[in-house]
Amino acid sequence: MPAVFLPKVIQRTFAKLTRQGSLPHAVHYDFAIVCRESLGSGAGDIGVYSRLLIEALAAAGKRSVVFTGSPEAACSFEGNALVDYVVVETPRTAPYATVTGAEFLHAYALCTKLIEFLETHSIQTIEFPDRHAEGYFFINHNLVYRRIPSVAVRLHLPAFVVDDDNEKSPRSLHEARVYAAEKEALQRADHILYSGPAILERVLDYFTPAEAEALRIRATSIPNNFPAPLGASTPSTSLEHAARVKKTGCLGPLEYRRGADQLVIQACRYFAGQPDSTIQFHLIGEDTLTANGLSFSSYLSRLIPDAARDHFVFERPLAGAALQQQLSALDAFVLPARFDHHPAALNDILPLQKPVFVSTRGGMADLDAHYPSIRRFDPLAHADWQRFFIDLENGLPAPAPAASDKPAQINAGIIAAYLELKPEVTATLAPVRMSVVIAHLNDAENLTNLLNSLRAAKDSARLEIIVVDDGSPDDVQASLQSAFPGVIFLQTPQSRSGPFLARKIGTETAASDYVLFVDADDHLDIERCFHYAQTLAETDRLDVLIPAMRHFGRETHASLPLPKSRVTVLFECYFHCGLIARKTSLLDGLEDACRATYNVAHSEDWMLGISLLFTGARISAVLDCAYFYNRTRPNTRSLENLFMEWQSTAIRHRHFDQAIARALTSDNLPISDLKLLRLVALGVEPPSATPPVEVRNSNYVAWHTHLYRTVKSLTGDPNYRPLKKSSANIAPAIPVFRSNLPSGTKPRLLFITRVLPNAEGTGPARRAYSVISAMAKTHDVSLLWITPPAHDQTTPVNLPEGCVEWRRLPSHAGDDRELRRRRELAGKHPRGFSFLFRQPVDWRDHTRGRLRLAADLLGGERFDVIHAFRMVMAPYALAIHRANPARSIQLDTDDIESSTLGRIGALYQKNADPVRAAESYSSARINARLERDLFPRFHHVFVCSQSDASRLAPRHKNIRVLPNIMPVPAQRPLAPAATKTFRFLFLGTLDYYPNTDALLWLCREILPRLRSTCDCELVVAGLNAPASLIQFLQQQDGVRFIGAVAHSATAFAAADALLVPLRAGGGTRLKIIEAFTQGIPVVSTTLGIEGIEAQPEEHFLVADTPEIFARAACRLTGDAALRDRLAKNAFDLVSREYSPAALARALEKTSVDLS
Repeated sequence: MPAVFLPKVIQRTFAKLTRQGSLPHAVHYDFAIVCRESLGSGAGDIGVYSRLLIEALAAAGKRSVVFTGSPEAACSFEGNALVDYVVVETPRTAPYATVTGAEFLHAYALCTKLIEFLETHSIQTIEFPDRHAEGYFFINHNLVYRRIPSVAVRLHLPAFVVDDDNEKSPRSLHEARVYAAEKEALQRADHILYSGPAILERVLDYFTPAEAEALRIRATSIPNNFPAPLGASTPSTSLEHAARVKKTGCLGPLEYRRGADQLVIQACRYFAGQPDSTIQFHLIGEDTLTANGLSFSSYLSRLIPDAARDHFVFERPLAGAALQQQLSALDAFVLPARFDHHPAALNDILPLQKPVFVSTRGGMADLDAHYPSIRRFDPLAHADWQRFFIDLENGLPAPAPAASDKPAQINAGIIAAYLELKPEVTATLAPVRMSVVIAHLNDAENLTNLLNSLRAAKDSARLEIIVVDDGSPDDVQASLQSAFPGVIFLQTPQSRSGPFLARKIGTETAASDYVLFVDADDHLDIERCFHYAQTLAETDRLDVLIPAMRHFGRETHASLPLPKSRVTVLFECYFHCGLIARKTSLLDGLEDACRATYNVAHSEDWMLGISLLFTGARISAVLDCAYFYNRTRPNTRSLENLFMEWQSTAIRHRHFDQAIARALTSDNLPISDLKLLRLVALGVEPPSATPPVEVRNSNYVAWHTHLYRTVKSLTGDPNYRPLKKSSANIAPAIPVFRSNLPSGTKPRLLFITRVLPNAEGTGPARRAYSVISAMAKTHDVSLLWITPPAHDQTTPVNLPEGCVEWRRLPSHAGDDRELRRRRELAGKHPRGFSFLFRQPVDWRDHTRGRLRLAADLLGGERFDVIHAFRMVMAPYALAIHRANPARSIQLDTDDIESSTLGRIGALYQKNADPVRAAESYSSARINARLERDLFPRFHHVFVCSQSDASRLAPRHKNIRVLPNIMPVPAQRPLAPAATKTFRFLFLGTLDYYPNTDALLWLCREILPRLRSTCDCELVVAGLNAPASLIQFLQQQDGVRFIGAVAHSATAFAAADALLVPLRAGGGTRLKIIEAFTQGIPVVSTTLGIEGIEAQPEEHFLVADTPEIFARAACRLTGDAALRDRLAKNAFDLVSREYSPAALARALEKTSVDLS
């Protein structure tokens, strides 16, 4: 076995950065454990676990060594002769220019220290944590050199799972590389150790099915060690303890995965139904930041309604004896983590011998079988929470003390399980042959030097050398054939084809199963390469190995291929030309690259890397310098070749779309990598303008920026100019319907909408109808209808007068894999869709294909104005505008959705539904971000009221008001004839939560008070009423449900007054405007009439509490003069401010842009 290559500079650097205890010479250790964090007091979960495991191994007589980043290790094991320690400090820099970031620097320092350590000592088994890829470099190195017989990775939950649980996306490409390194370390280790099946399955979800199955075969279940010695406190009697269970503690950092939000949400639900409860929860833990950079404790506070605030106390954890005193004041504890281990928390809690409720989804699956104080529950099951609250309310008996021999029993089982870990048995095969493929162009001197070095190798008989000439202008090949008779010389069919094709020809010719690429002007450590080939032959876990590369010539630094996921490989090159691979895998990658038309000169390493990853090749880098790359540019290189290299970055642009589209649809990509691509595309800025040392291309930043924009286009982001395609094949399938109206005499306007305009429809449909009618007076209006799935076969009726033509983009148009995936995710997991894409669910169809199809549908036609109706249509308007620019592009948003959703969230919270409240708040934040991004891209953004305009004006200067209108009759309709029973009307879409809440509030709180003082009935009309709501209404006295009405005027004609008890929402408020036009008096909450310039007591009656609302409505029943005055004033108001003439005046203010 060749010695490990460690340059002197590396040895000198890390000799200064490592120190160890006084270790005897040539010691054999049964066990080694790696733990970067503290092992002493205040240690985290991994530190506590590591310390207790080492102590248990020492108690069993096993010698151990700890590699730690904490100097406190000496104190933790002081006086224990069976435990040694090595402190590895994280360096600031590494000899390899590509190794940056604290995680990789520490992993690199650890690897080099282990290599040095094993020159003197031996280790039977070593265990790495899965967090932050501490074992990445050494695990890959050990797979090649087998310095330690058994290498294990313990599942504590890697960062890619923890951050996902905490709803955090990678904030940089470095974090994405750390995730990839964690996954690769798991795939390369001999053993995967886990404490419970929930932890294992949780991690395996982030791998492809084939990868997960391979990991499952090497997984071994070993329970967590005993977390704490039992204290000597004496438990109180059952009766006394049951009487004082009032304070319950939740210990641990405040973050999603620890489940504090689940505790708050479920507790608020319980307190809403039990207002007299005396339970108080103390959340004791350090605050963290959410994915949006906000305080997590602030997020939790927003989930708590005012009525329940006294039930929650937020505390920072103390230390040492003060923490024990802090915890002793509590009566019980709950650890509701979604996925967690809990050893640190239990270490502090169990000595108190108080009831502890522990999540069944954590790693310690059988704790309740060993410790009577522990009770198990599922924090994601509502029924378990209800039993938990009832147990606290009724009181809990003091737990019996655990048997004194429990720690010894558990630790004995753990030690036995560790000792049964067997080293991987690999077949020792006869030395294998290897083929070296050399692509060259006019490099006679360098090629001769390379061939001489290969021929002089000790095992040159096992070496097949294949030289492929890429069309040298001189006779280099002929002159060398006689000097090197054993070398195979080939020729590319076309001159200047580039190394890519030459390597493909050489690989197909190779007779051995293992192929190594090398450029003609570079050098190899061929003995190490033989060892790599032997490793590939003797393991079934690798297909491709990439050694470190040291530059010589103009550059002197070295580089090491860092791990990058299958997605981040698109951002920076993973490979260099010195990889060694199985021939079968290499041919699959080369064939895939040919089909993908990736044959671009001087980008072959990048392109081959993409193809190998997409074909599922298992790739690993090894900490070993075996490839020496010549940075000197020989003068013999042709000017044409140099020009092609200079252009290579620009040429790559043509292939980005295809490469990224394949990344989105590849079956070999784990869901975590797909998610990573989309999150990076949505949230990460382009890299720094300073390129890496080895990059000397002035277009580096432009290249990355282009790539980010290309990725963002696949998420439906409007900031992307799609490629133009002919619509010749689209026109027959998607016809254009034209009216008989003359056209061409007025400017052309394209009206893009998902809501079909209808004069008798919902509020948005009516607004669309009125705006088109008004704009048609000055423009030829073309309607582009982006059809929802339920309306694919619908034919528009009652289109506004003046609409010249209409076109439909059916929901099935642009059907591709990405669209199907988005729709499936939105249907099954709407919250997951919104989190993943940072888009509302109703944006699920906004794929790049459909955006381009919408532009193609217009066949290159030019419009003077492009008008998007509602924000959901903004991406289509911007895509069409980029393909065929218009003079003016404008957005009509009849509802500020971020504000409306925030109000709905507050209403859910007020109604003790914190889960839906959190969903609404999340949707509000998503819409607020979209508003910030989209509004500045339009010349005008129209809103429906001055109040909405005032809210947006501080941030956006392009806000204009287009009021909602209704046709106003010439004279005010007469009031309905008086009847004995006064008829109140409630009108609205009944599956919309603010309307449902308003109706329930009206029936439960207002109507009983109203009917107790006056003779009246409530008539309920509206669309889409749920069956449960209909059943509720039918059971109410004085309520008559008539359901949907063909014309709202019919409902108003049979009503004496309109009630609008809205407590949340936004939008058009058209039902109030229509009531005003019909001469119907209105009673409304302040929010219900927001945006209409009406004054209380002059145009309507205002009421915001049930008592006041009932009194206001009762006033109308007995005062005809009041009804007449309100109706007259309201009719005058709509005639002046909310009539078609008012809309025409508003449009005149923007006439310059509209024409």
